[in-house]
Amino acid sequence: DDDAGDDAANATLGDGGGSGETIGTAKKLASGGVAGAVSRTATAPIDRIKTIMQAGRLPSSGIAPSAPAVSASAASSPQSMPRVTLASAARAVWREGGWAAFWRGNAANVAKVVPETATKYVAFDALKSALASDPGNATVLERFAAGGMAGAAAQTVVYPLEIVKTRVALTAGGNISMATVIAGVLRAEGARGLFKGLTPSLVGIFPYAGIDLMANSVLKDALAAKYAEIGRDPGVAELLGCGMASSTSAMLVTYPLNLVRTRLQASGMPGQPTYSGPAECAGKILAKEGFAGLYRGLVPNLAKVLPATSVSYAVYDVLSSWQRRKGED
Repeated sequence: DDDAGDDAANATLGDGGGSGETIGTAKKLASGGVAGAVSRTATAPIDRIKTIMQAGRLPSSGIAPSAPAVSASAASSPQSMPRVTLASAARAVWREGGWAAFWRGNAANVAKVVPETATKYVAFDALKSALASDPGNATVLERFAAGGMAGAAAQTVVYPLEIVKTRVALTAGGNISMATVIAGVLRAEGARGLFKGLTPSLVGIFPYAGIDLMANSVLKDALAAKYAEIGRDPGVAELLGCGMASSTSAMLVTYPLNLVRTRLQASGMPGQPTYSGPAECAGKILAKEGFAGLYRGLVPNLAKVLPATSVSYAVYDVLSSWQRRKGED
C-alpha cells in the first residue's frame, strides 16, 4: 500500500530495534503515523490514477452490486475494455469532480497508517528478536523472514480498509463514507467480501515487506557505520535514498500480485468483471493483455515513490528531531 506495500513511512520505521535512537517506540510510531498520513495525502492523486489503471476500467457509479454483476466473460470482452491510459484516467477523474475528486479514497488510506505501521514495526522487532541467533546483529535472511511475516500481519489487520480504498477510488460521484462502503460490501457479499484478494496480497506482501525492510535495514546499518567514523548521523538525503531504493526494488518484484489484488478487490462492482480467484484473474489478464497487462499502472506508481518517500522522511525527520530536543530540555 500497499498498498501491499507502497508506504515510505513503514520503511522509515522498518528497523526500530537496536538503532540507538533516543526517542521511544510510541514517539517513533507517532512520528511515523503523521509522516505516513501527510505522505499519502500528498500523493493521493497519483495513487487514485494508479488504482484506476490497475483495474483497467474507468470509475462507475455504485460501490457494491445490488443485483447480479455483469458476467465475467461479457465484462472482459475486448469490446467492453477500452484501454485505460494515464491521460484517460486523469480526464475521467477531473470530469467527476475537479481537483477534489483526485483525493477520493484517501480517508481510508490515511486511516490505516497507524495500525499498519504499528503492527509492522512491533511485529518486525519481536520477530527479529525471536528468529535471530544474535538479535543485535541479525543476518540478511533473518531480517527478510521477520520483515515478511511482519508485513503479512500488518496487511491482514488493515485489509478491510484496503477494500474500502479501492472501491471508493473506482466509484464516480458523491461523497461516500467508509461505513457506507463496508455496509454495502457486507450486505452484498458478506464478511468474505471485505477480504477479497487477501491471498495474493499476502503472497505479495511477504516478499515485498521482506525485501523492503531487509534492504532498508542493511542500507541504514551500512550508513550508520560509515557516518560513525566521522562522528555524525546520516542525513535526510541519505535516509531518503535508502527508503527509495528498498521500496522501489520490492515494488518491481511484487507488482503483478498487487495488480491481481486490485482486480479482485474490485471484482463484482458495477462495470467490473467477477473473478473466482487469483488464478483465474491472472490467467485472464495474461490472455487478453499479455505480460504487460500485469504491470498496468506501474508508471504512476513509480512516479509516486520519490514524492512519497521525500515527504515521509522529511516530516518524520522534523518530528523526530523536535522530540529529541524536547526530551533533552
